[in-house]
Amino acid sequence: MFRAAPPPVDSTVTLRARVYRRETDAHPPIVRLAVYSVREVIFVRTKCFVRETLADTKKAAMILAADLVADPALVVAQDDFFLSIRNHAKTRVQQGNARKHELTADIAGTRVALASFNDHHWHVSTEFAFDADGTVVSGCTEFGLKRWLAAMRQAGTLQ
Repeated sequence: MFRAAPPPVDSTVTLRARVYRRETDAHPPIVRLAVYSVREVIFVRTKCFVRETLADTKKAAMILAADLVADPALVVAQDDFFLSIRNHAKTRVQQGNARKHELTADIAGTRVALASFNDHHWHVSTEFAFDADGTVVSGCTEFGLKRWLAAMRQAGTLQ
């Protein structure tokens, strides 16, 4: 998306994507779907703006979760999209720098991410070449609507 038309600096954009996973491990369906849609909100600005926006978004999501689901928690996380040596190293960096957080809740005895909060740092702006002077960073947040509904159903807050 950003290769054709980079986002303007100081912008908040949304994107929708279809994600396909090919994994051999068996996971409960609500935990890791083989095919799903993602709607992301991406913040493209200064490091300070991205950090503040992610902090505000996490706080608002926790307030909402406290009212709707049982036992919500905000945890340091990592991306496990594809298992590889390169991504194993990326996982260690994400955990060590606390660049990814997930809002989790219990669904049928399993901790499941309801939302994700990611500080991309310079990864996206460098990858898609829209940072000319090294000051533009990005971050994003996603909410798993099916997971929120499942957690709310289990907590008895879905009417």
